[in-house]
Amino acid sequence: MQNFFTVDSPDWRFTAESGTEKGRFYMPTPLEQLKEIREVLKKNAEEQQRLEEQKKIEAQKKAAALAESFGAMEGEPEDSTDDDAAGQWERFINSSGDIIPLKNSNIVALENIPLASEAAMEYRRKSAVTETVQEIHEFTSQFVKYLDPNDLVGFKKDGVQYGVYAKVKHGEYQIRARLDLHKHTLEQARSHTQNFLNYCYDRGFRFIIIVHGKGEFTSPKAFLKSHVYSWMKQSELVLAAHSAMPYHGGAGALYVLLKKNNELKSENRQKYM
Repeated sequence: MQNFFTVDSPDWRFTAESGTEKGRFYMPTPLEQLKEIREVLKKNAEEQQRLEEQKKIEAQKKAAALAESFGAMEGEPEDSTDDDAAGQWERFINSSGDIIPLKNSNIVALENIPLASEAAMEYRRKSAVTETVQEIHEFTSQFVKYLDPNDLVGFKKDGVQYGVYAKVKHGEYQIRARLDLHKHTLEQARSHTQNFLNYCYDRGFRFIIIVHGKGEFTSPKAFLKSHVYSWMKQSELVLAAHSAMPYHGGAGALYVLLKKNNELKSENRQKYM
């Protein structure tokens, strides 16, 4: 059997006998032309997929580099929720940039957080004179709006500056504490979240993260995610919250910005008086 090879021409094809100068021109049939078009489309699709994969890898590298660059917090979040003279003085101090940076040594794990509700209530009773915004009510699930597992969500309360909220959204503050709610029942998650917020508020941890998972396989979907997001809106301690960056859990985690406790406010005032 003779071997042949094909040479492309604008409209015709030339089929030559291998190793000789003999051959002939011919017009491809519609079926052959369709087959050639399919091959071209297939190659284009493969090249497009390769380019998308390359972009994805580059984006992951940039995200990793960005995560490393946020190793230290530039300063305290400059929330502006106080409208009195003290609040105005505090905003002025914060805007000066002369803030002591937070240290990584204060990051705590969930197992080190006291979860006993009785102990938490006792602490709140002792500090009721000076600390008036701690959580004293139970989170409710009555008005939970169910989300999609991949939804990126966020909110800020009145008075929070847009610049501060933008930093929360992009995870630009140092994370002081982390709560992981995987494999928790709803009631366990409710109790642990409430105690976690109080614990962080008491110790002056302004920027924290709660990992709730996407809930792709729960019924209904995003069950715990939807509740945690609703609880953050209910909390008197929370100023803002937003879904995390991909390297911190993405749609399965939530950045949370807490109010300053009275001790932190007093320290700032005394330092600059």
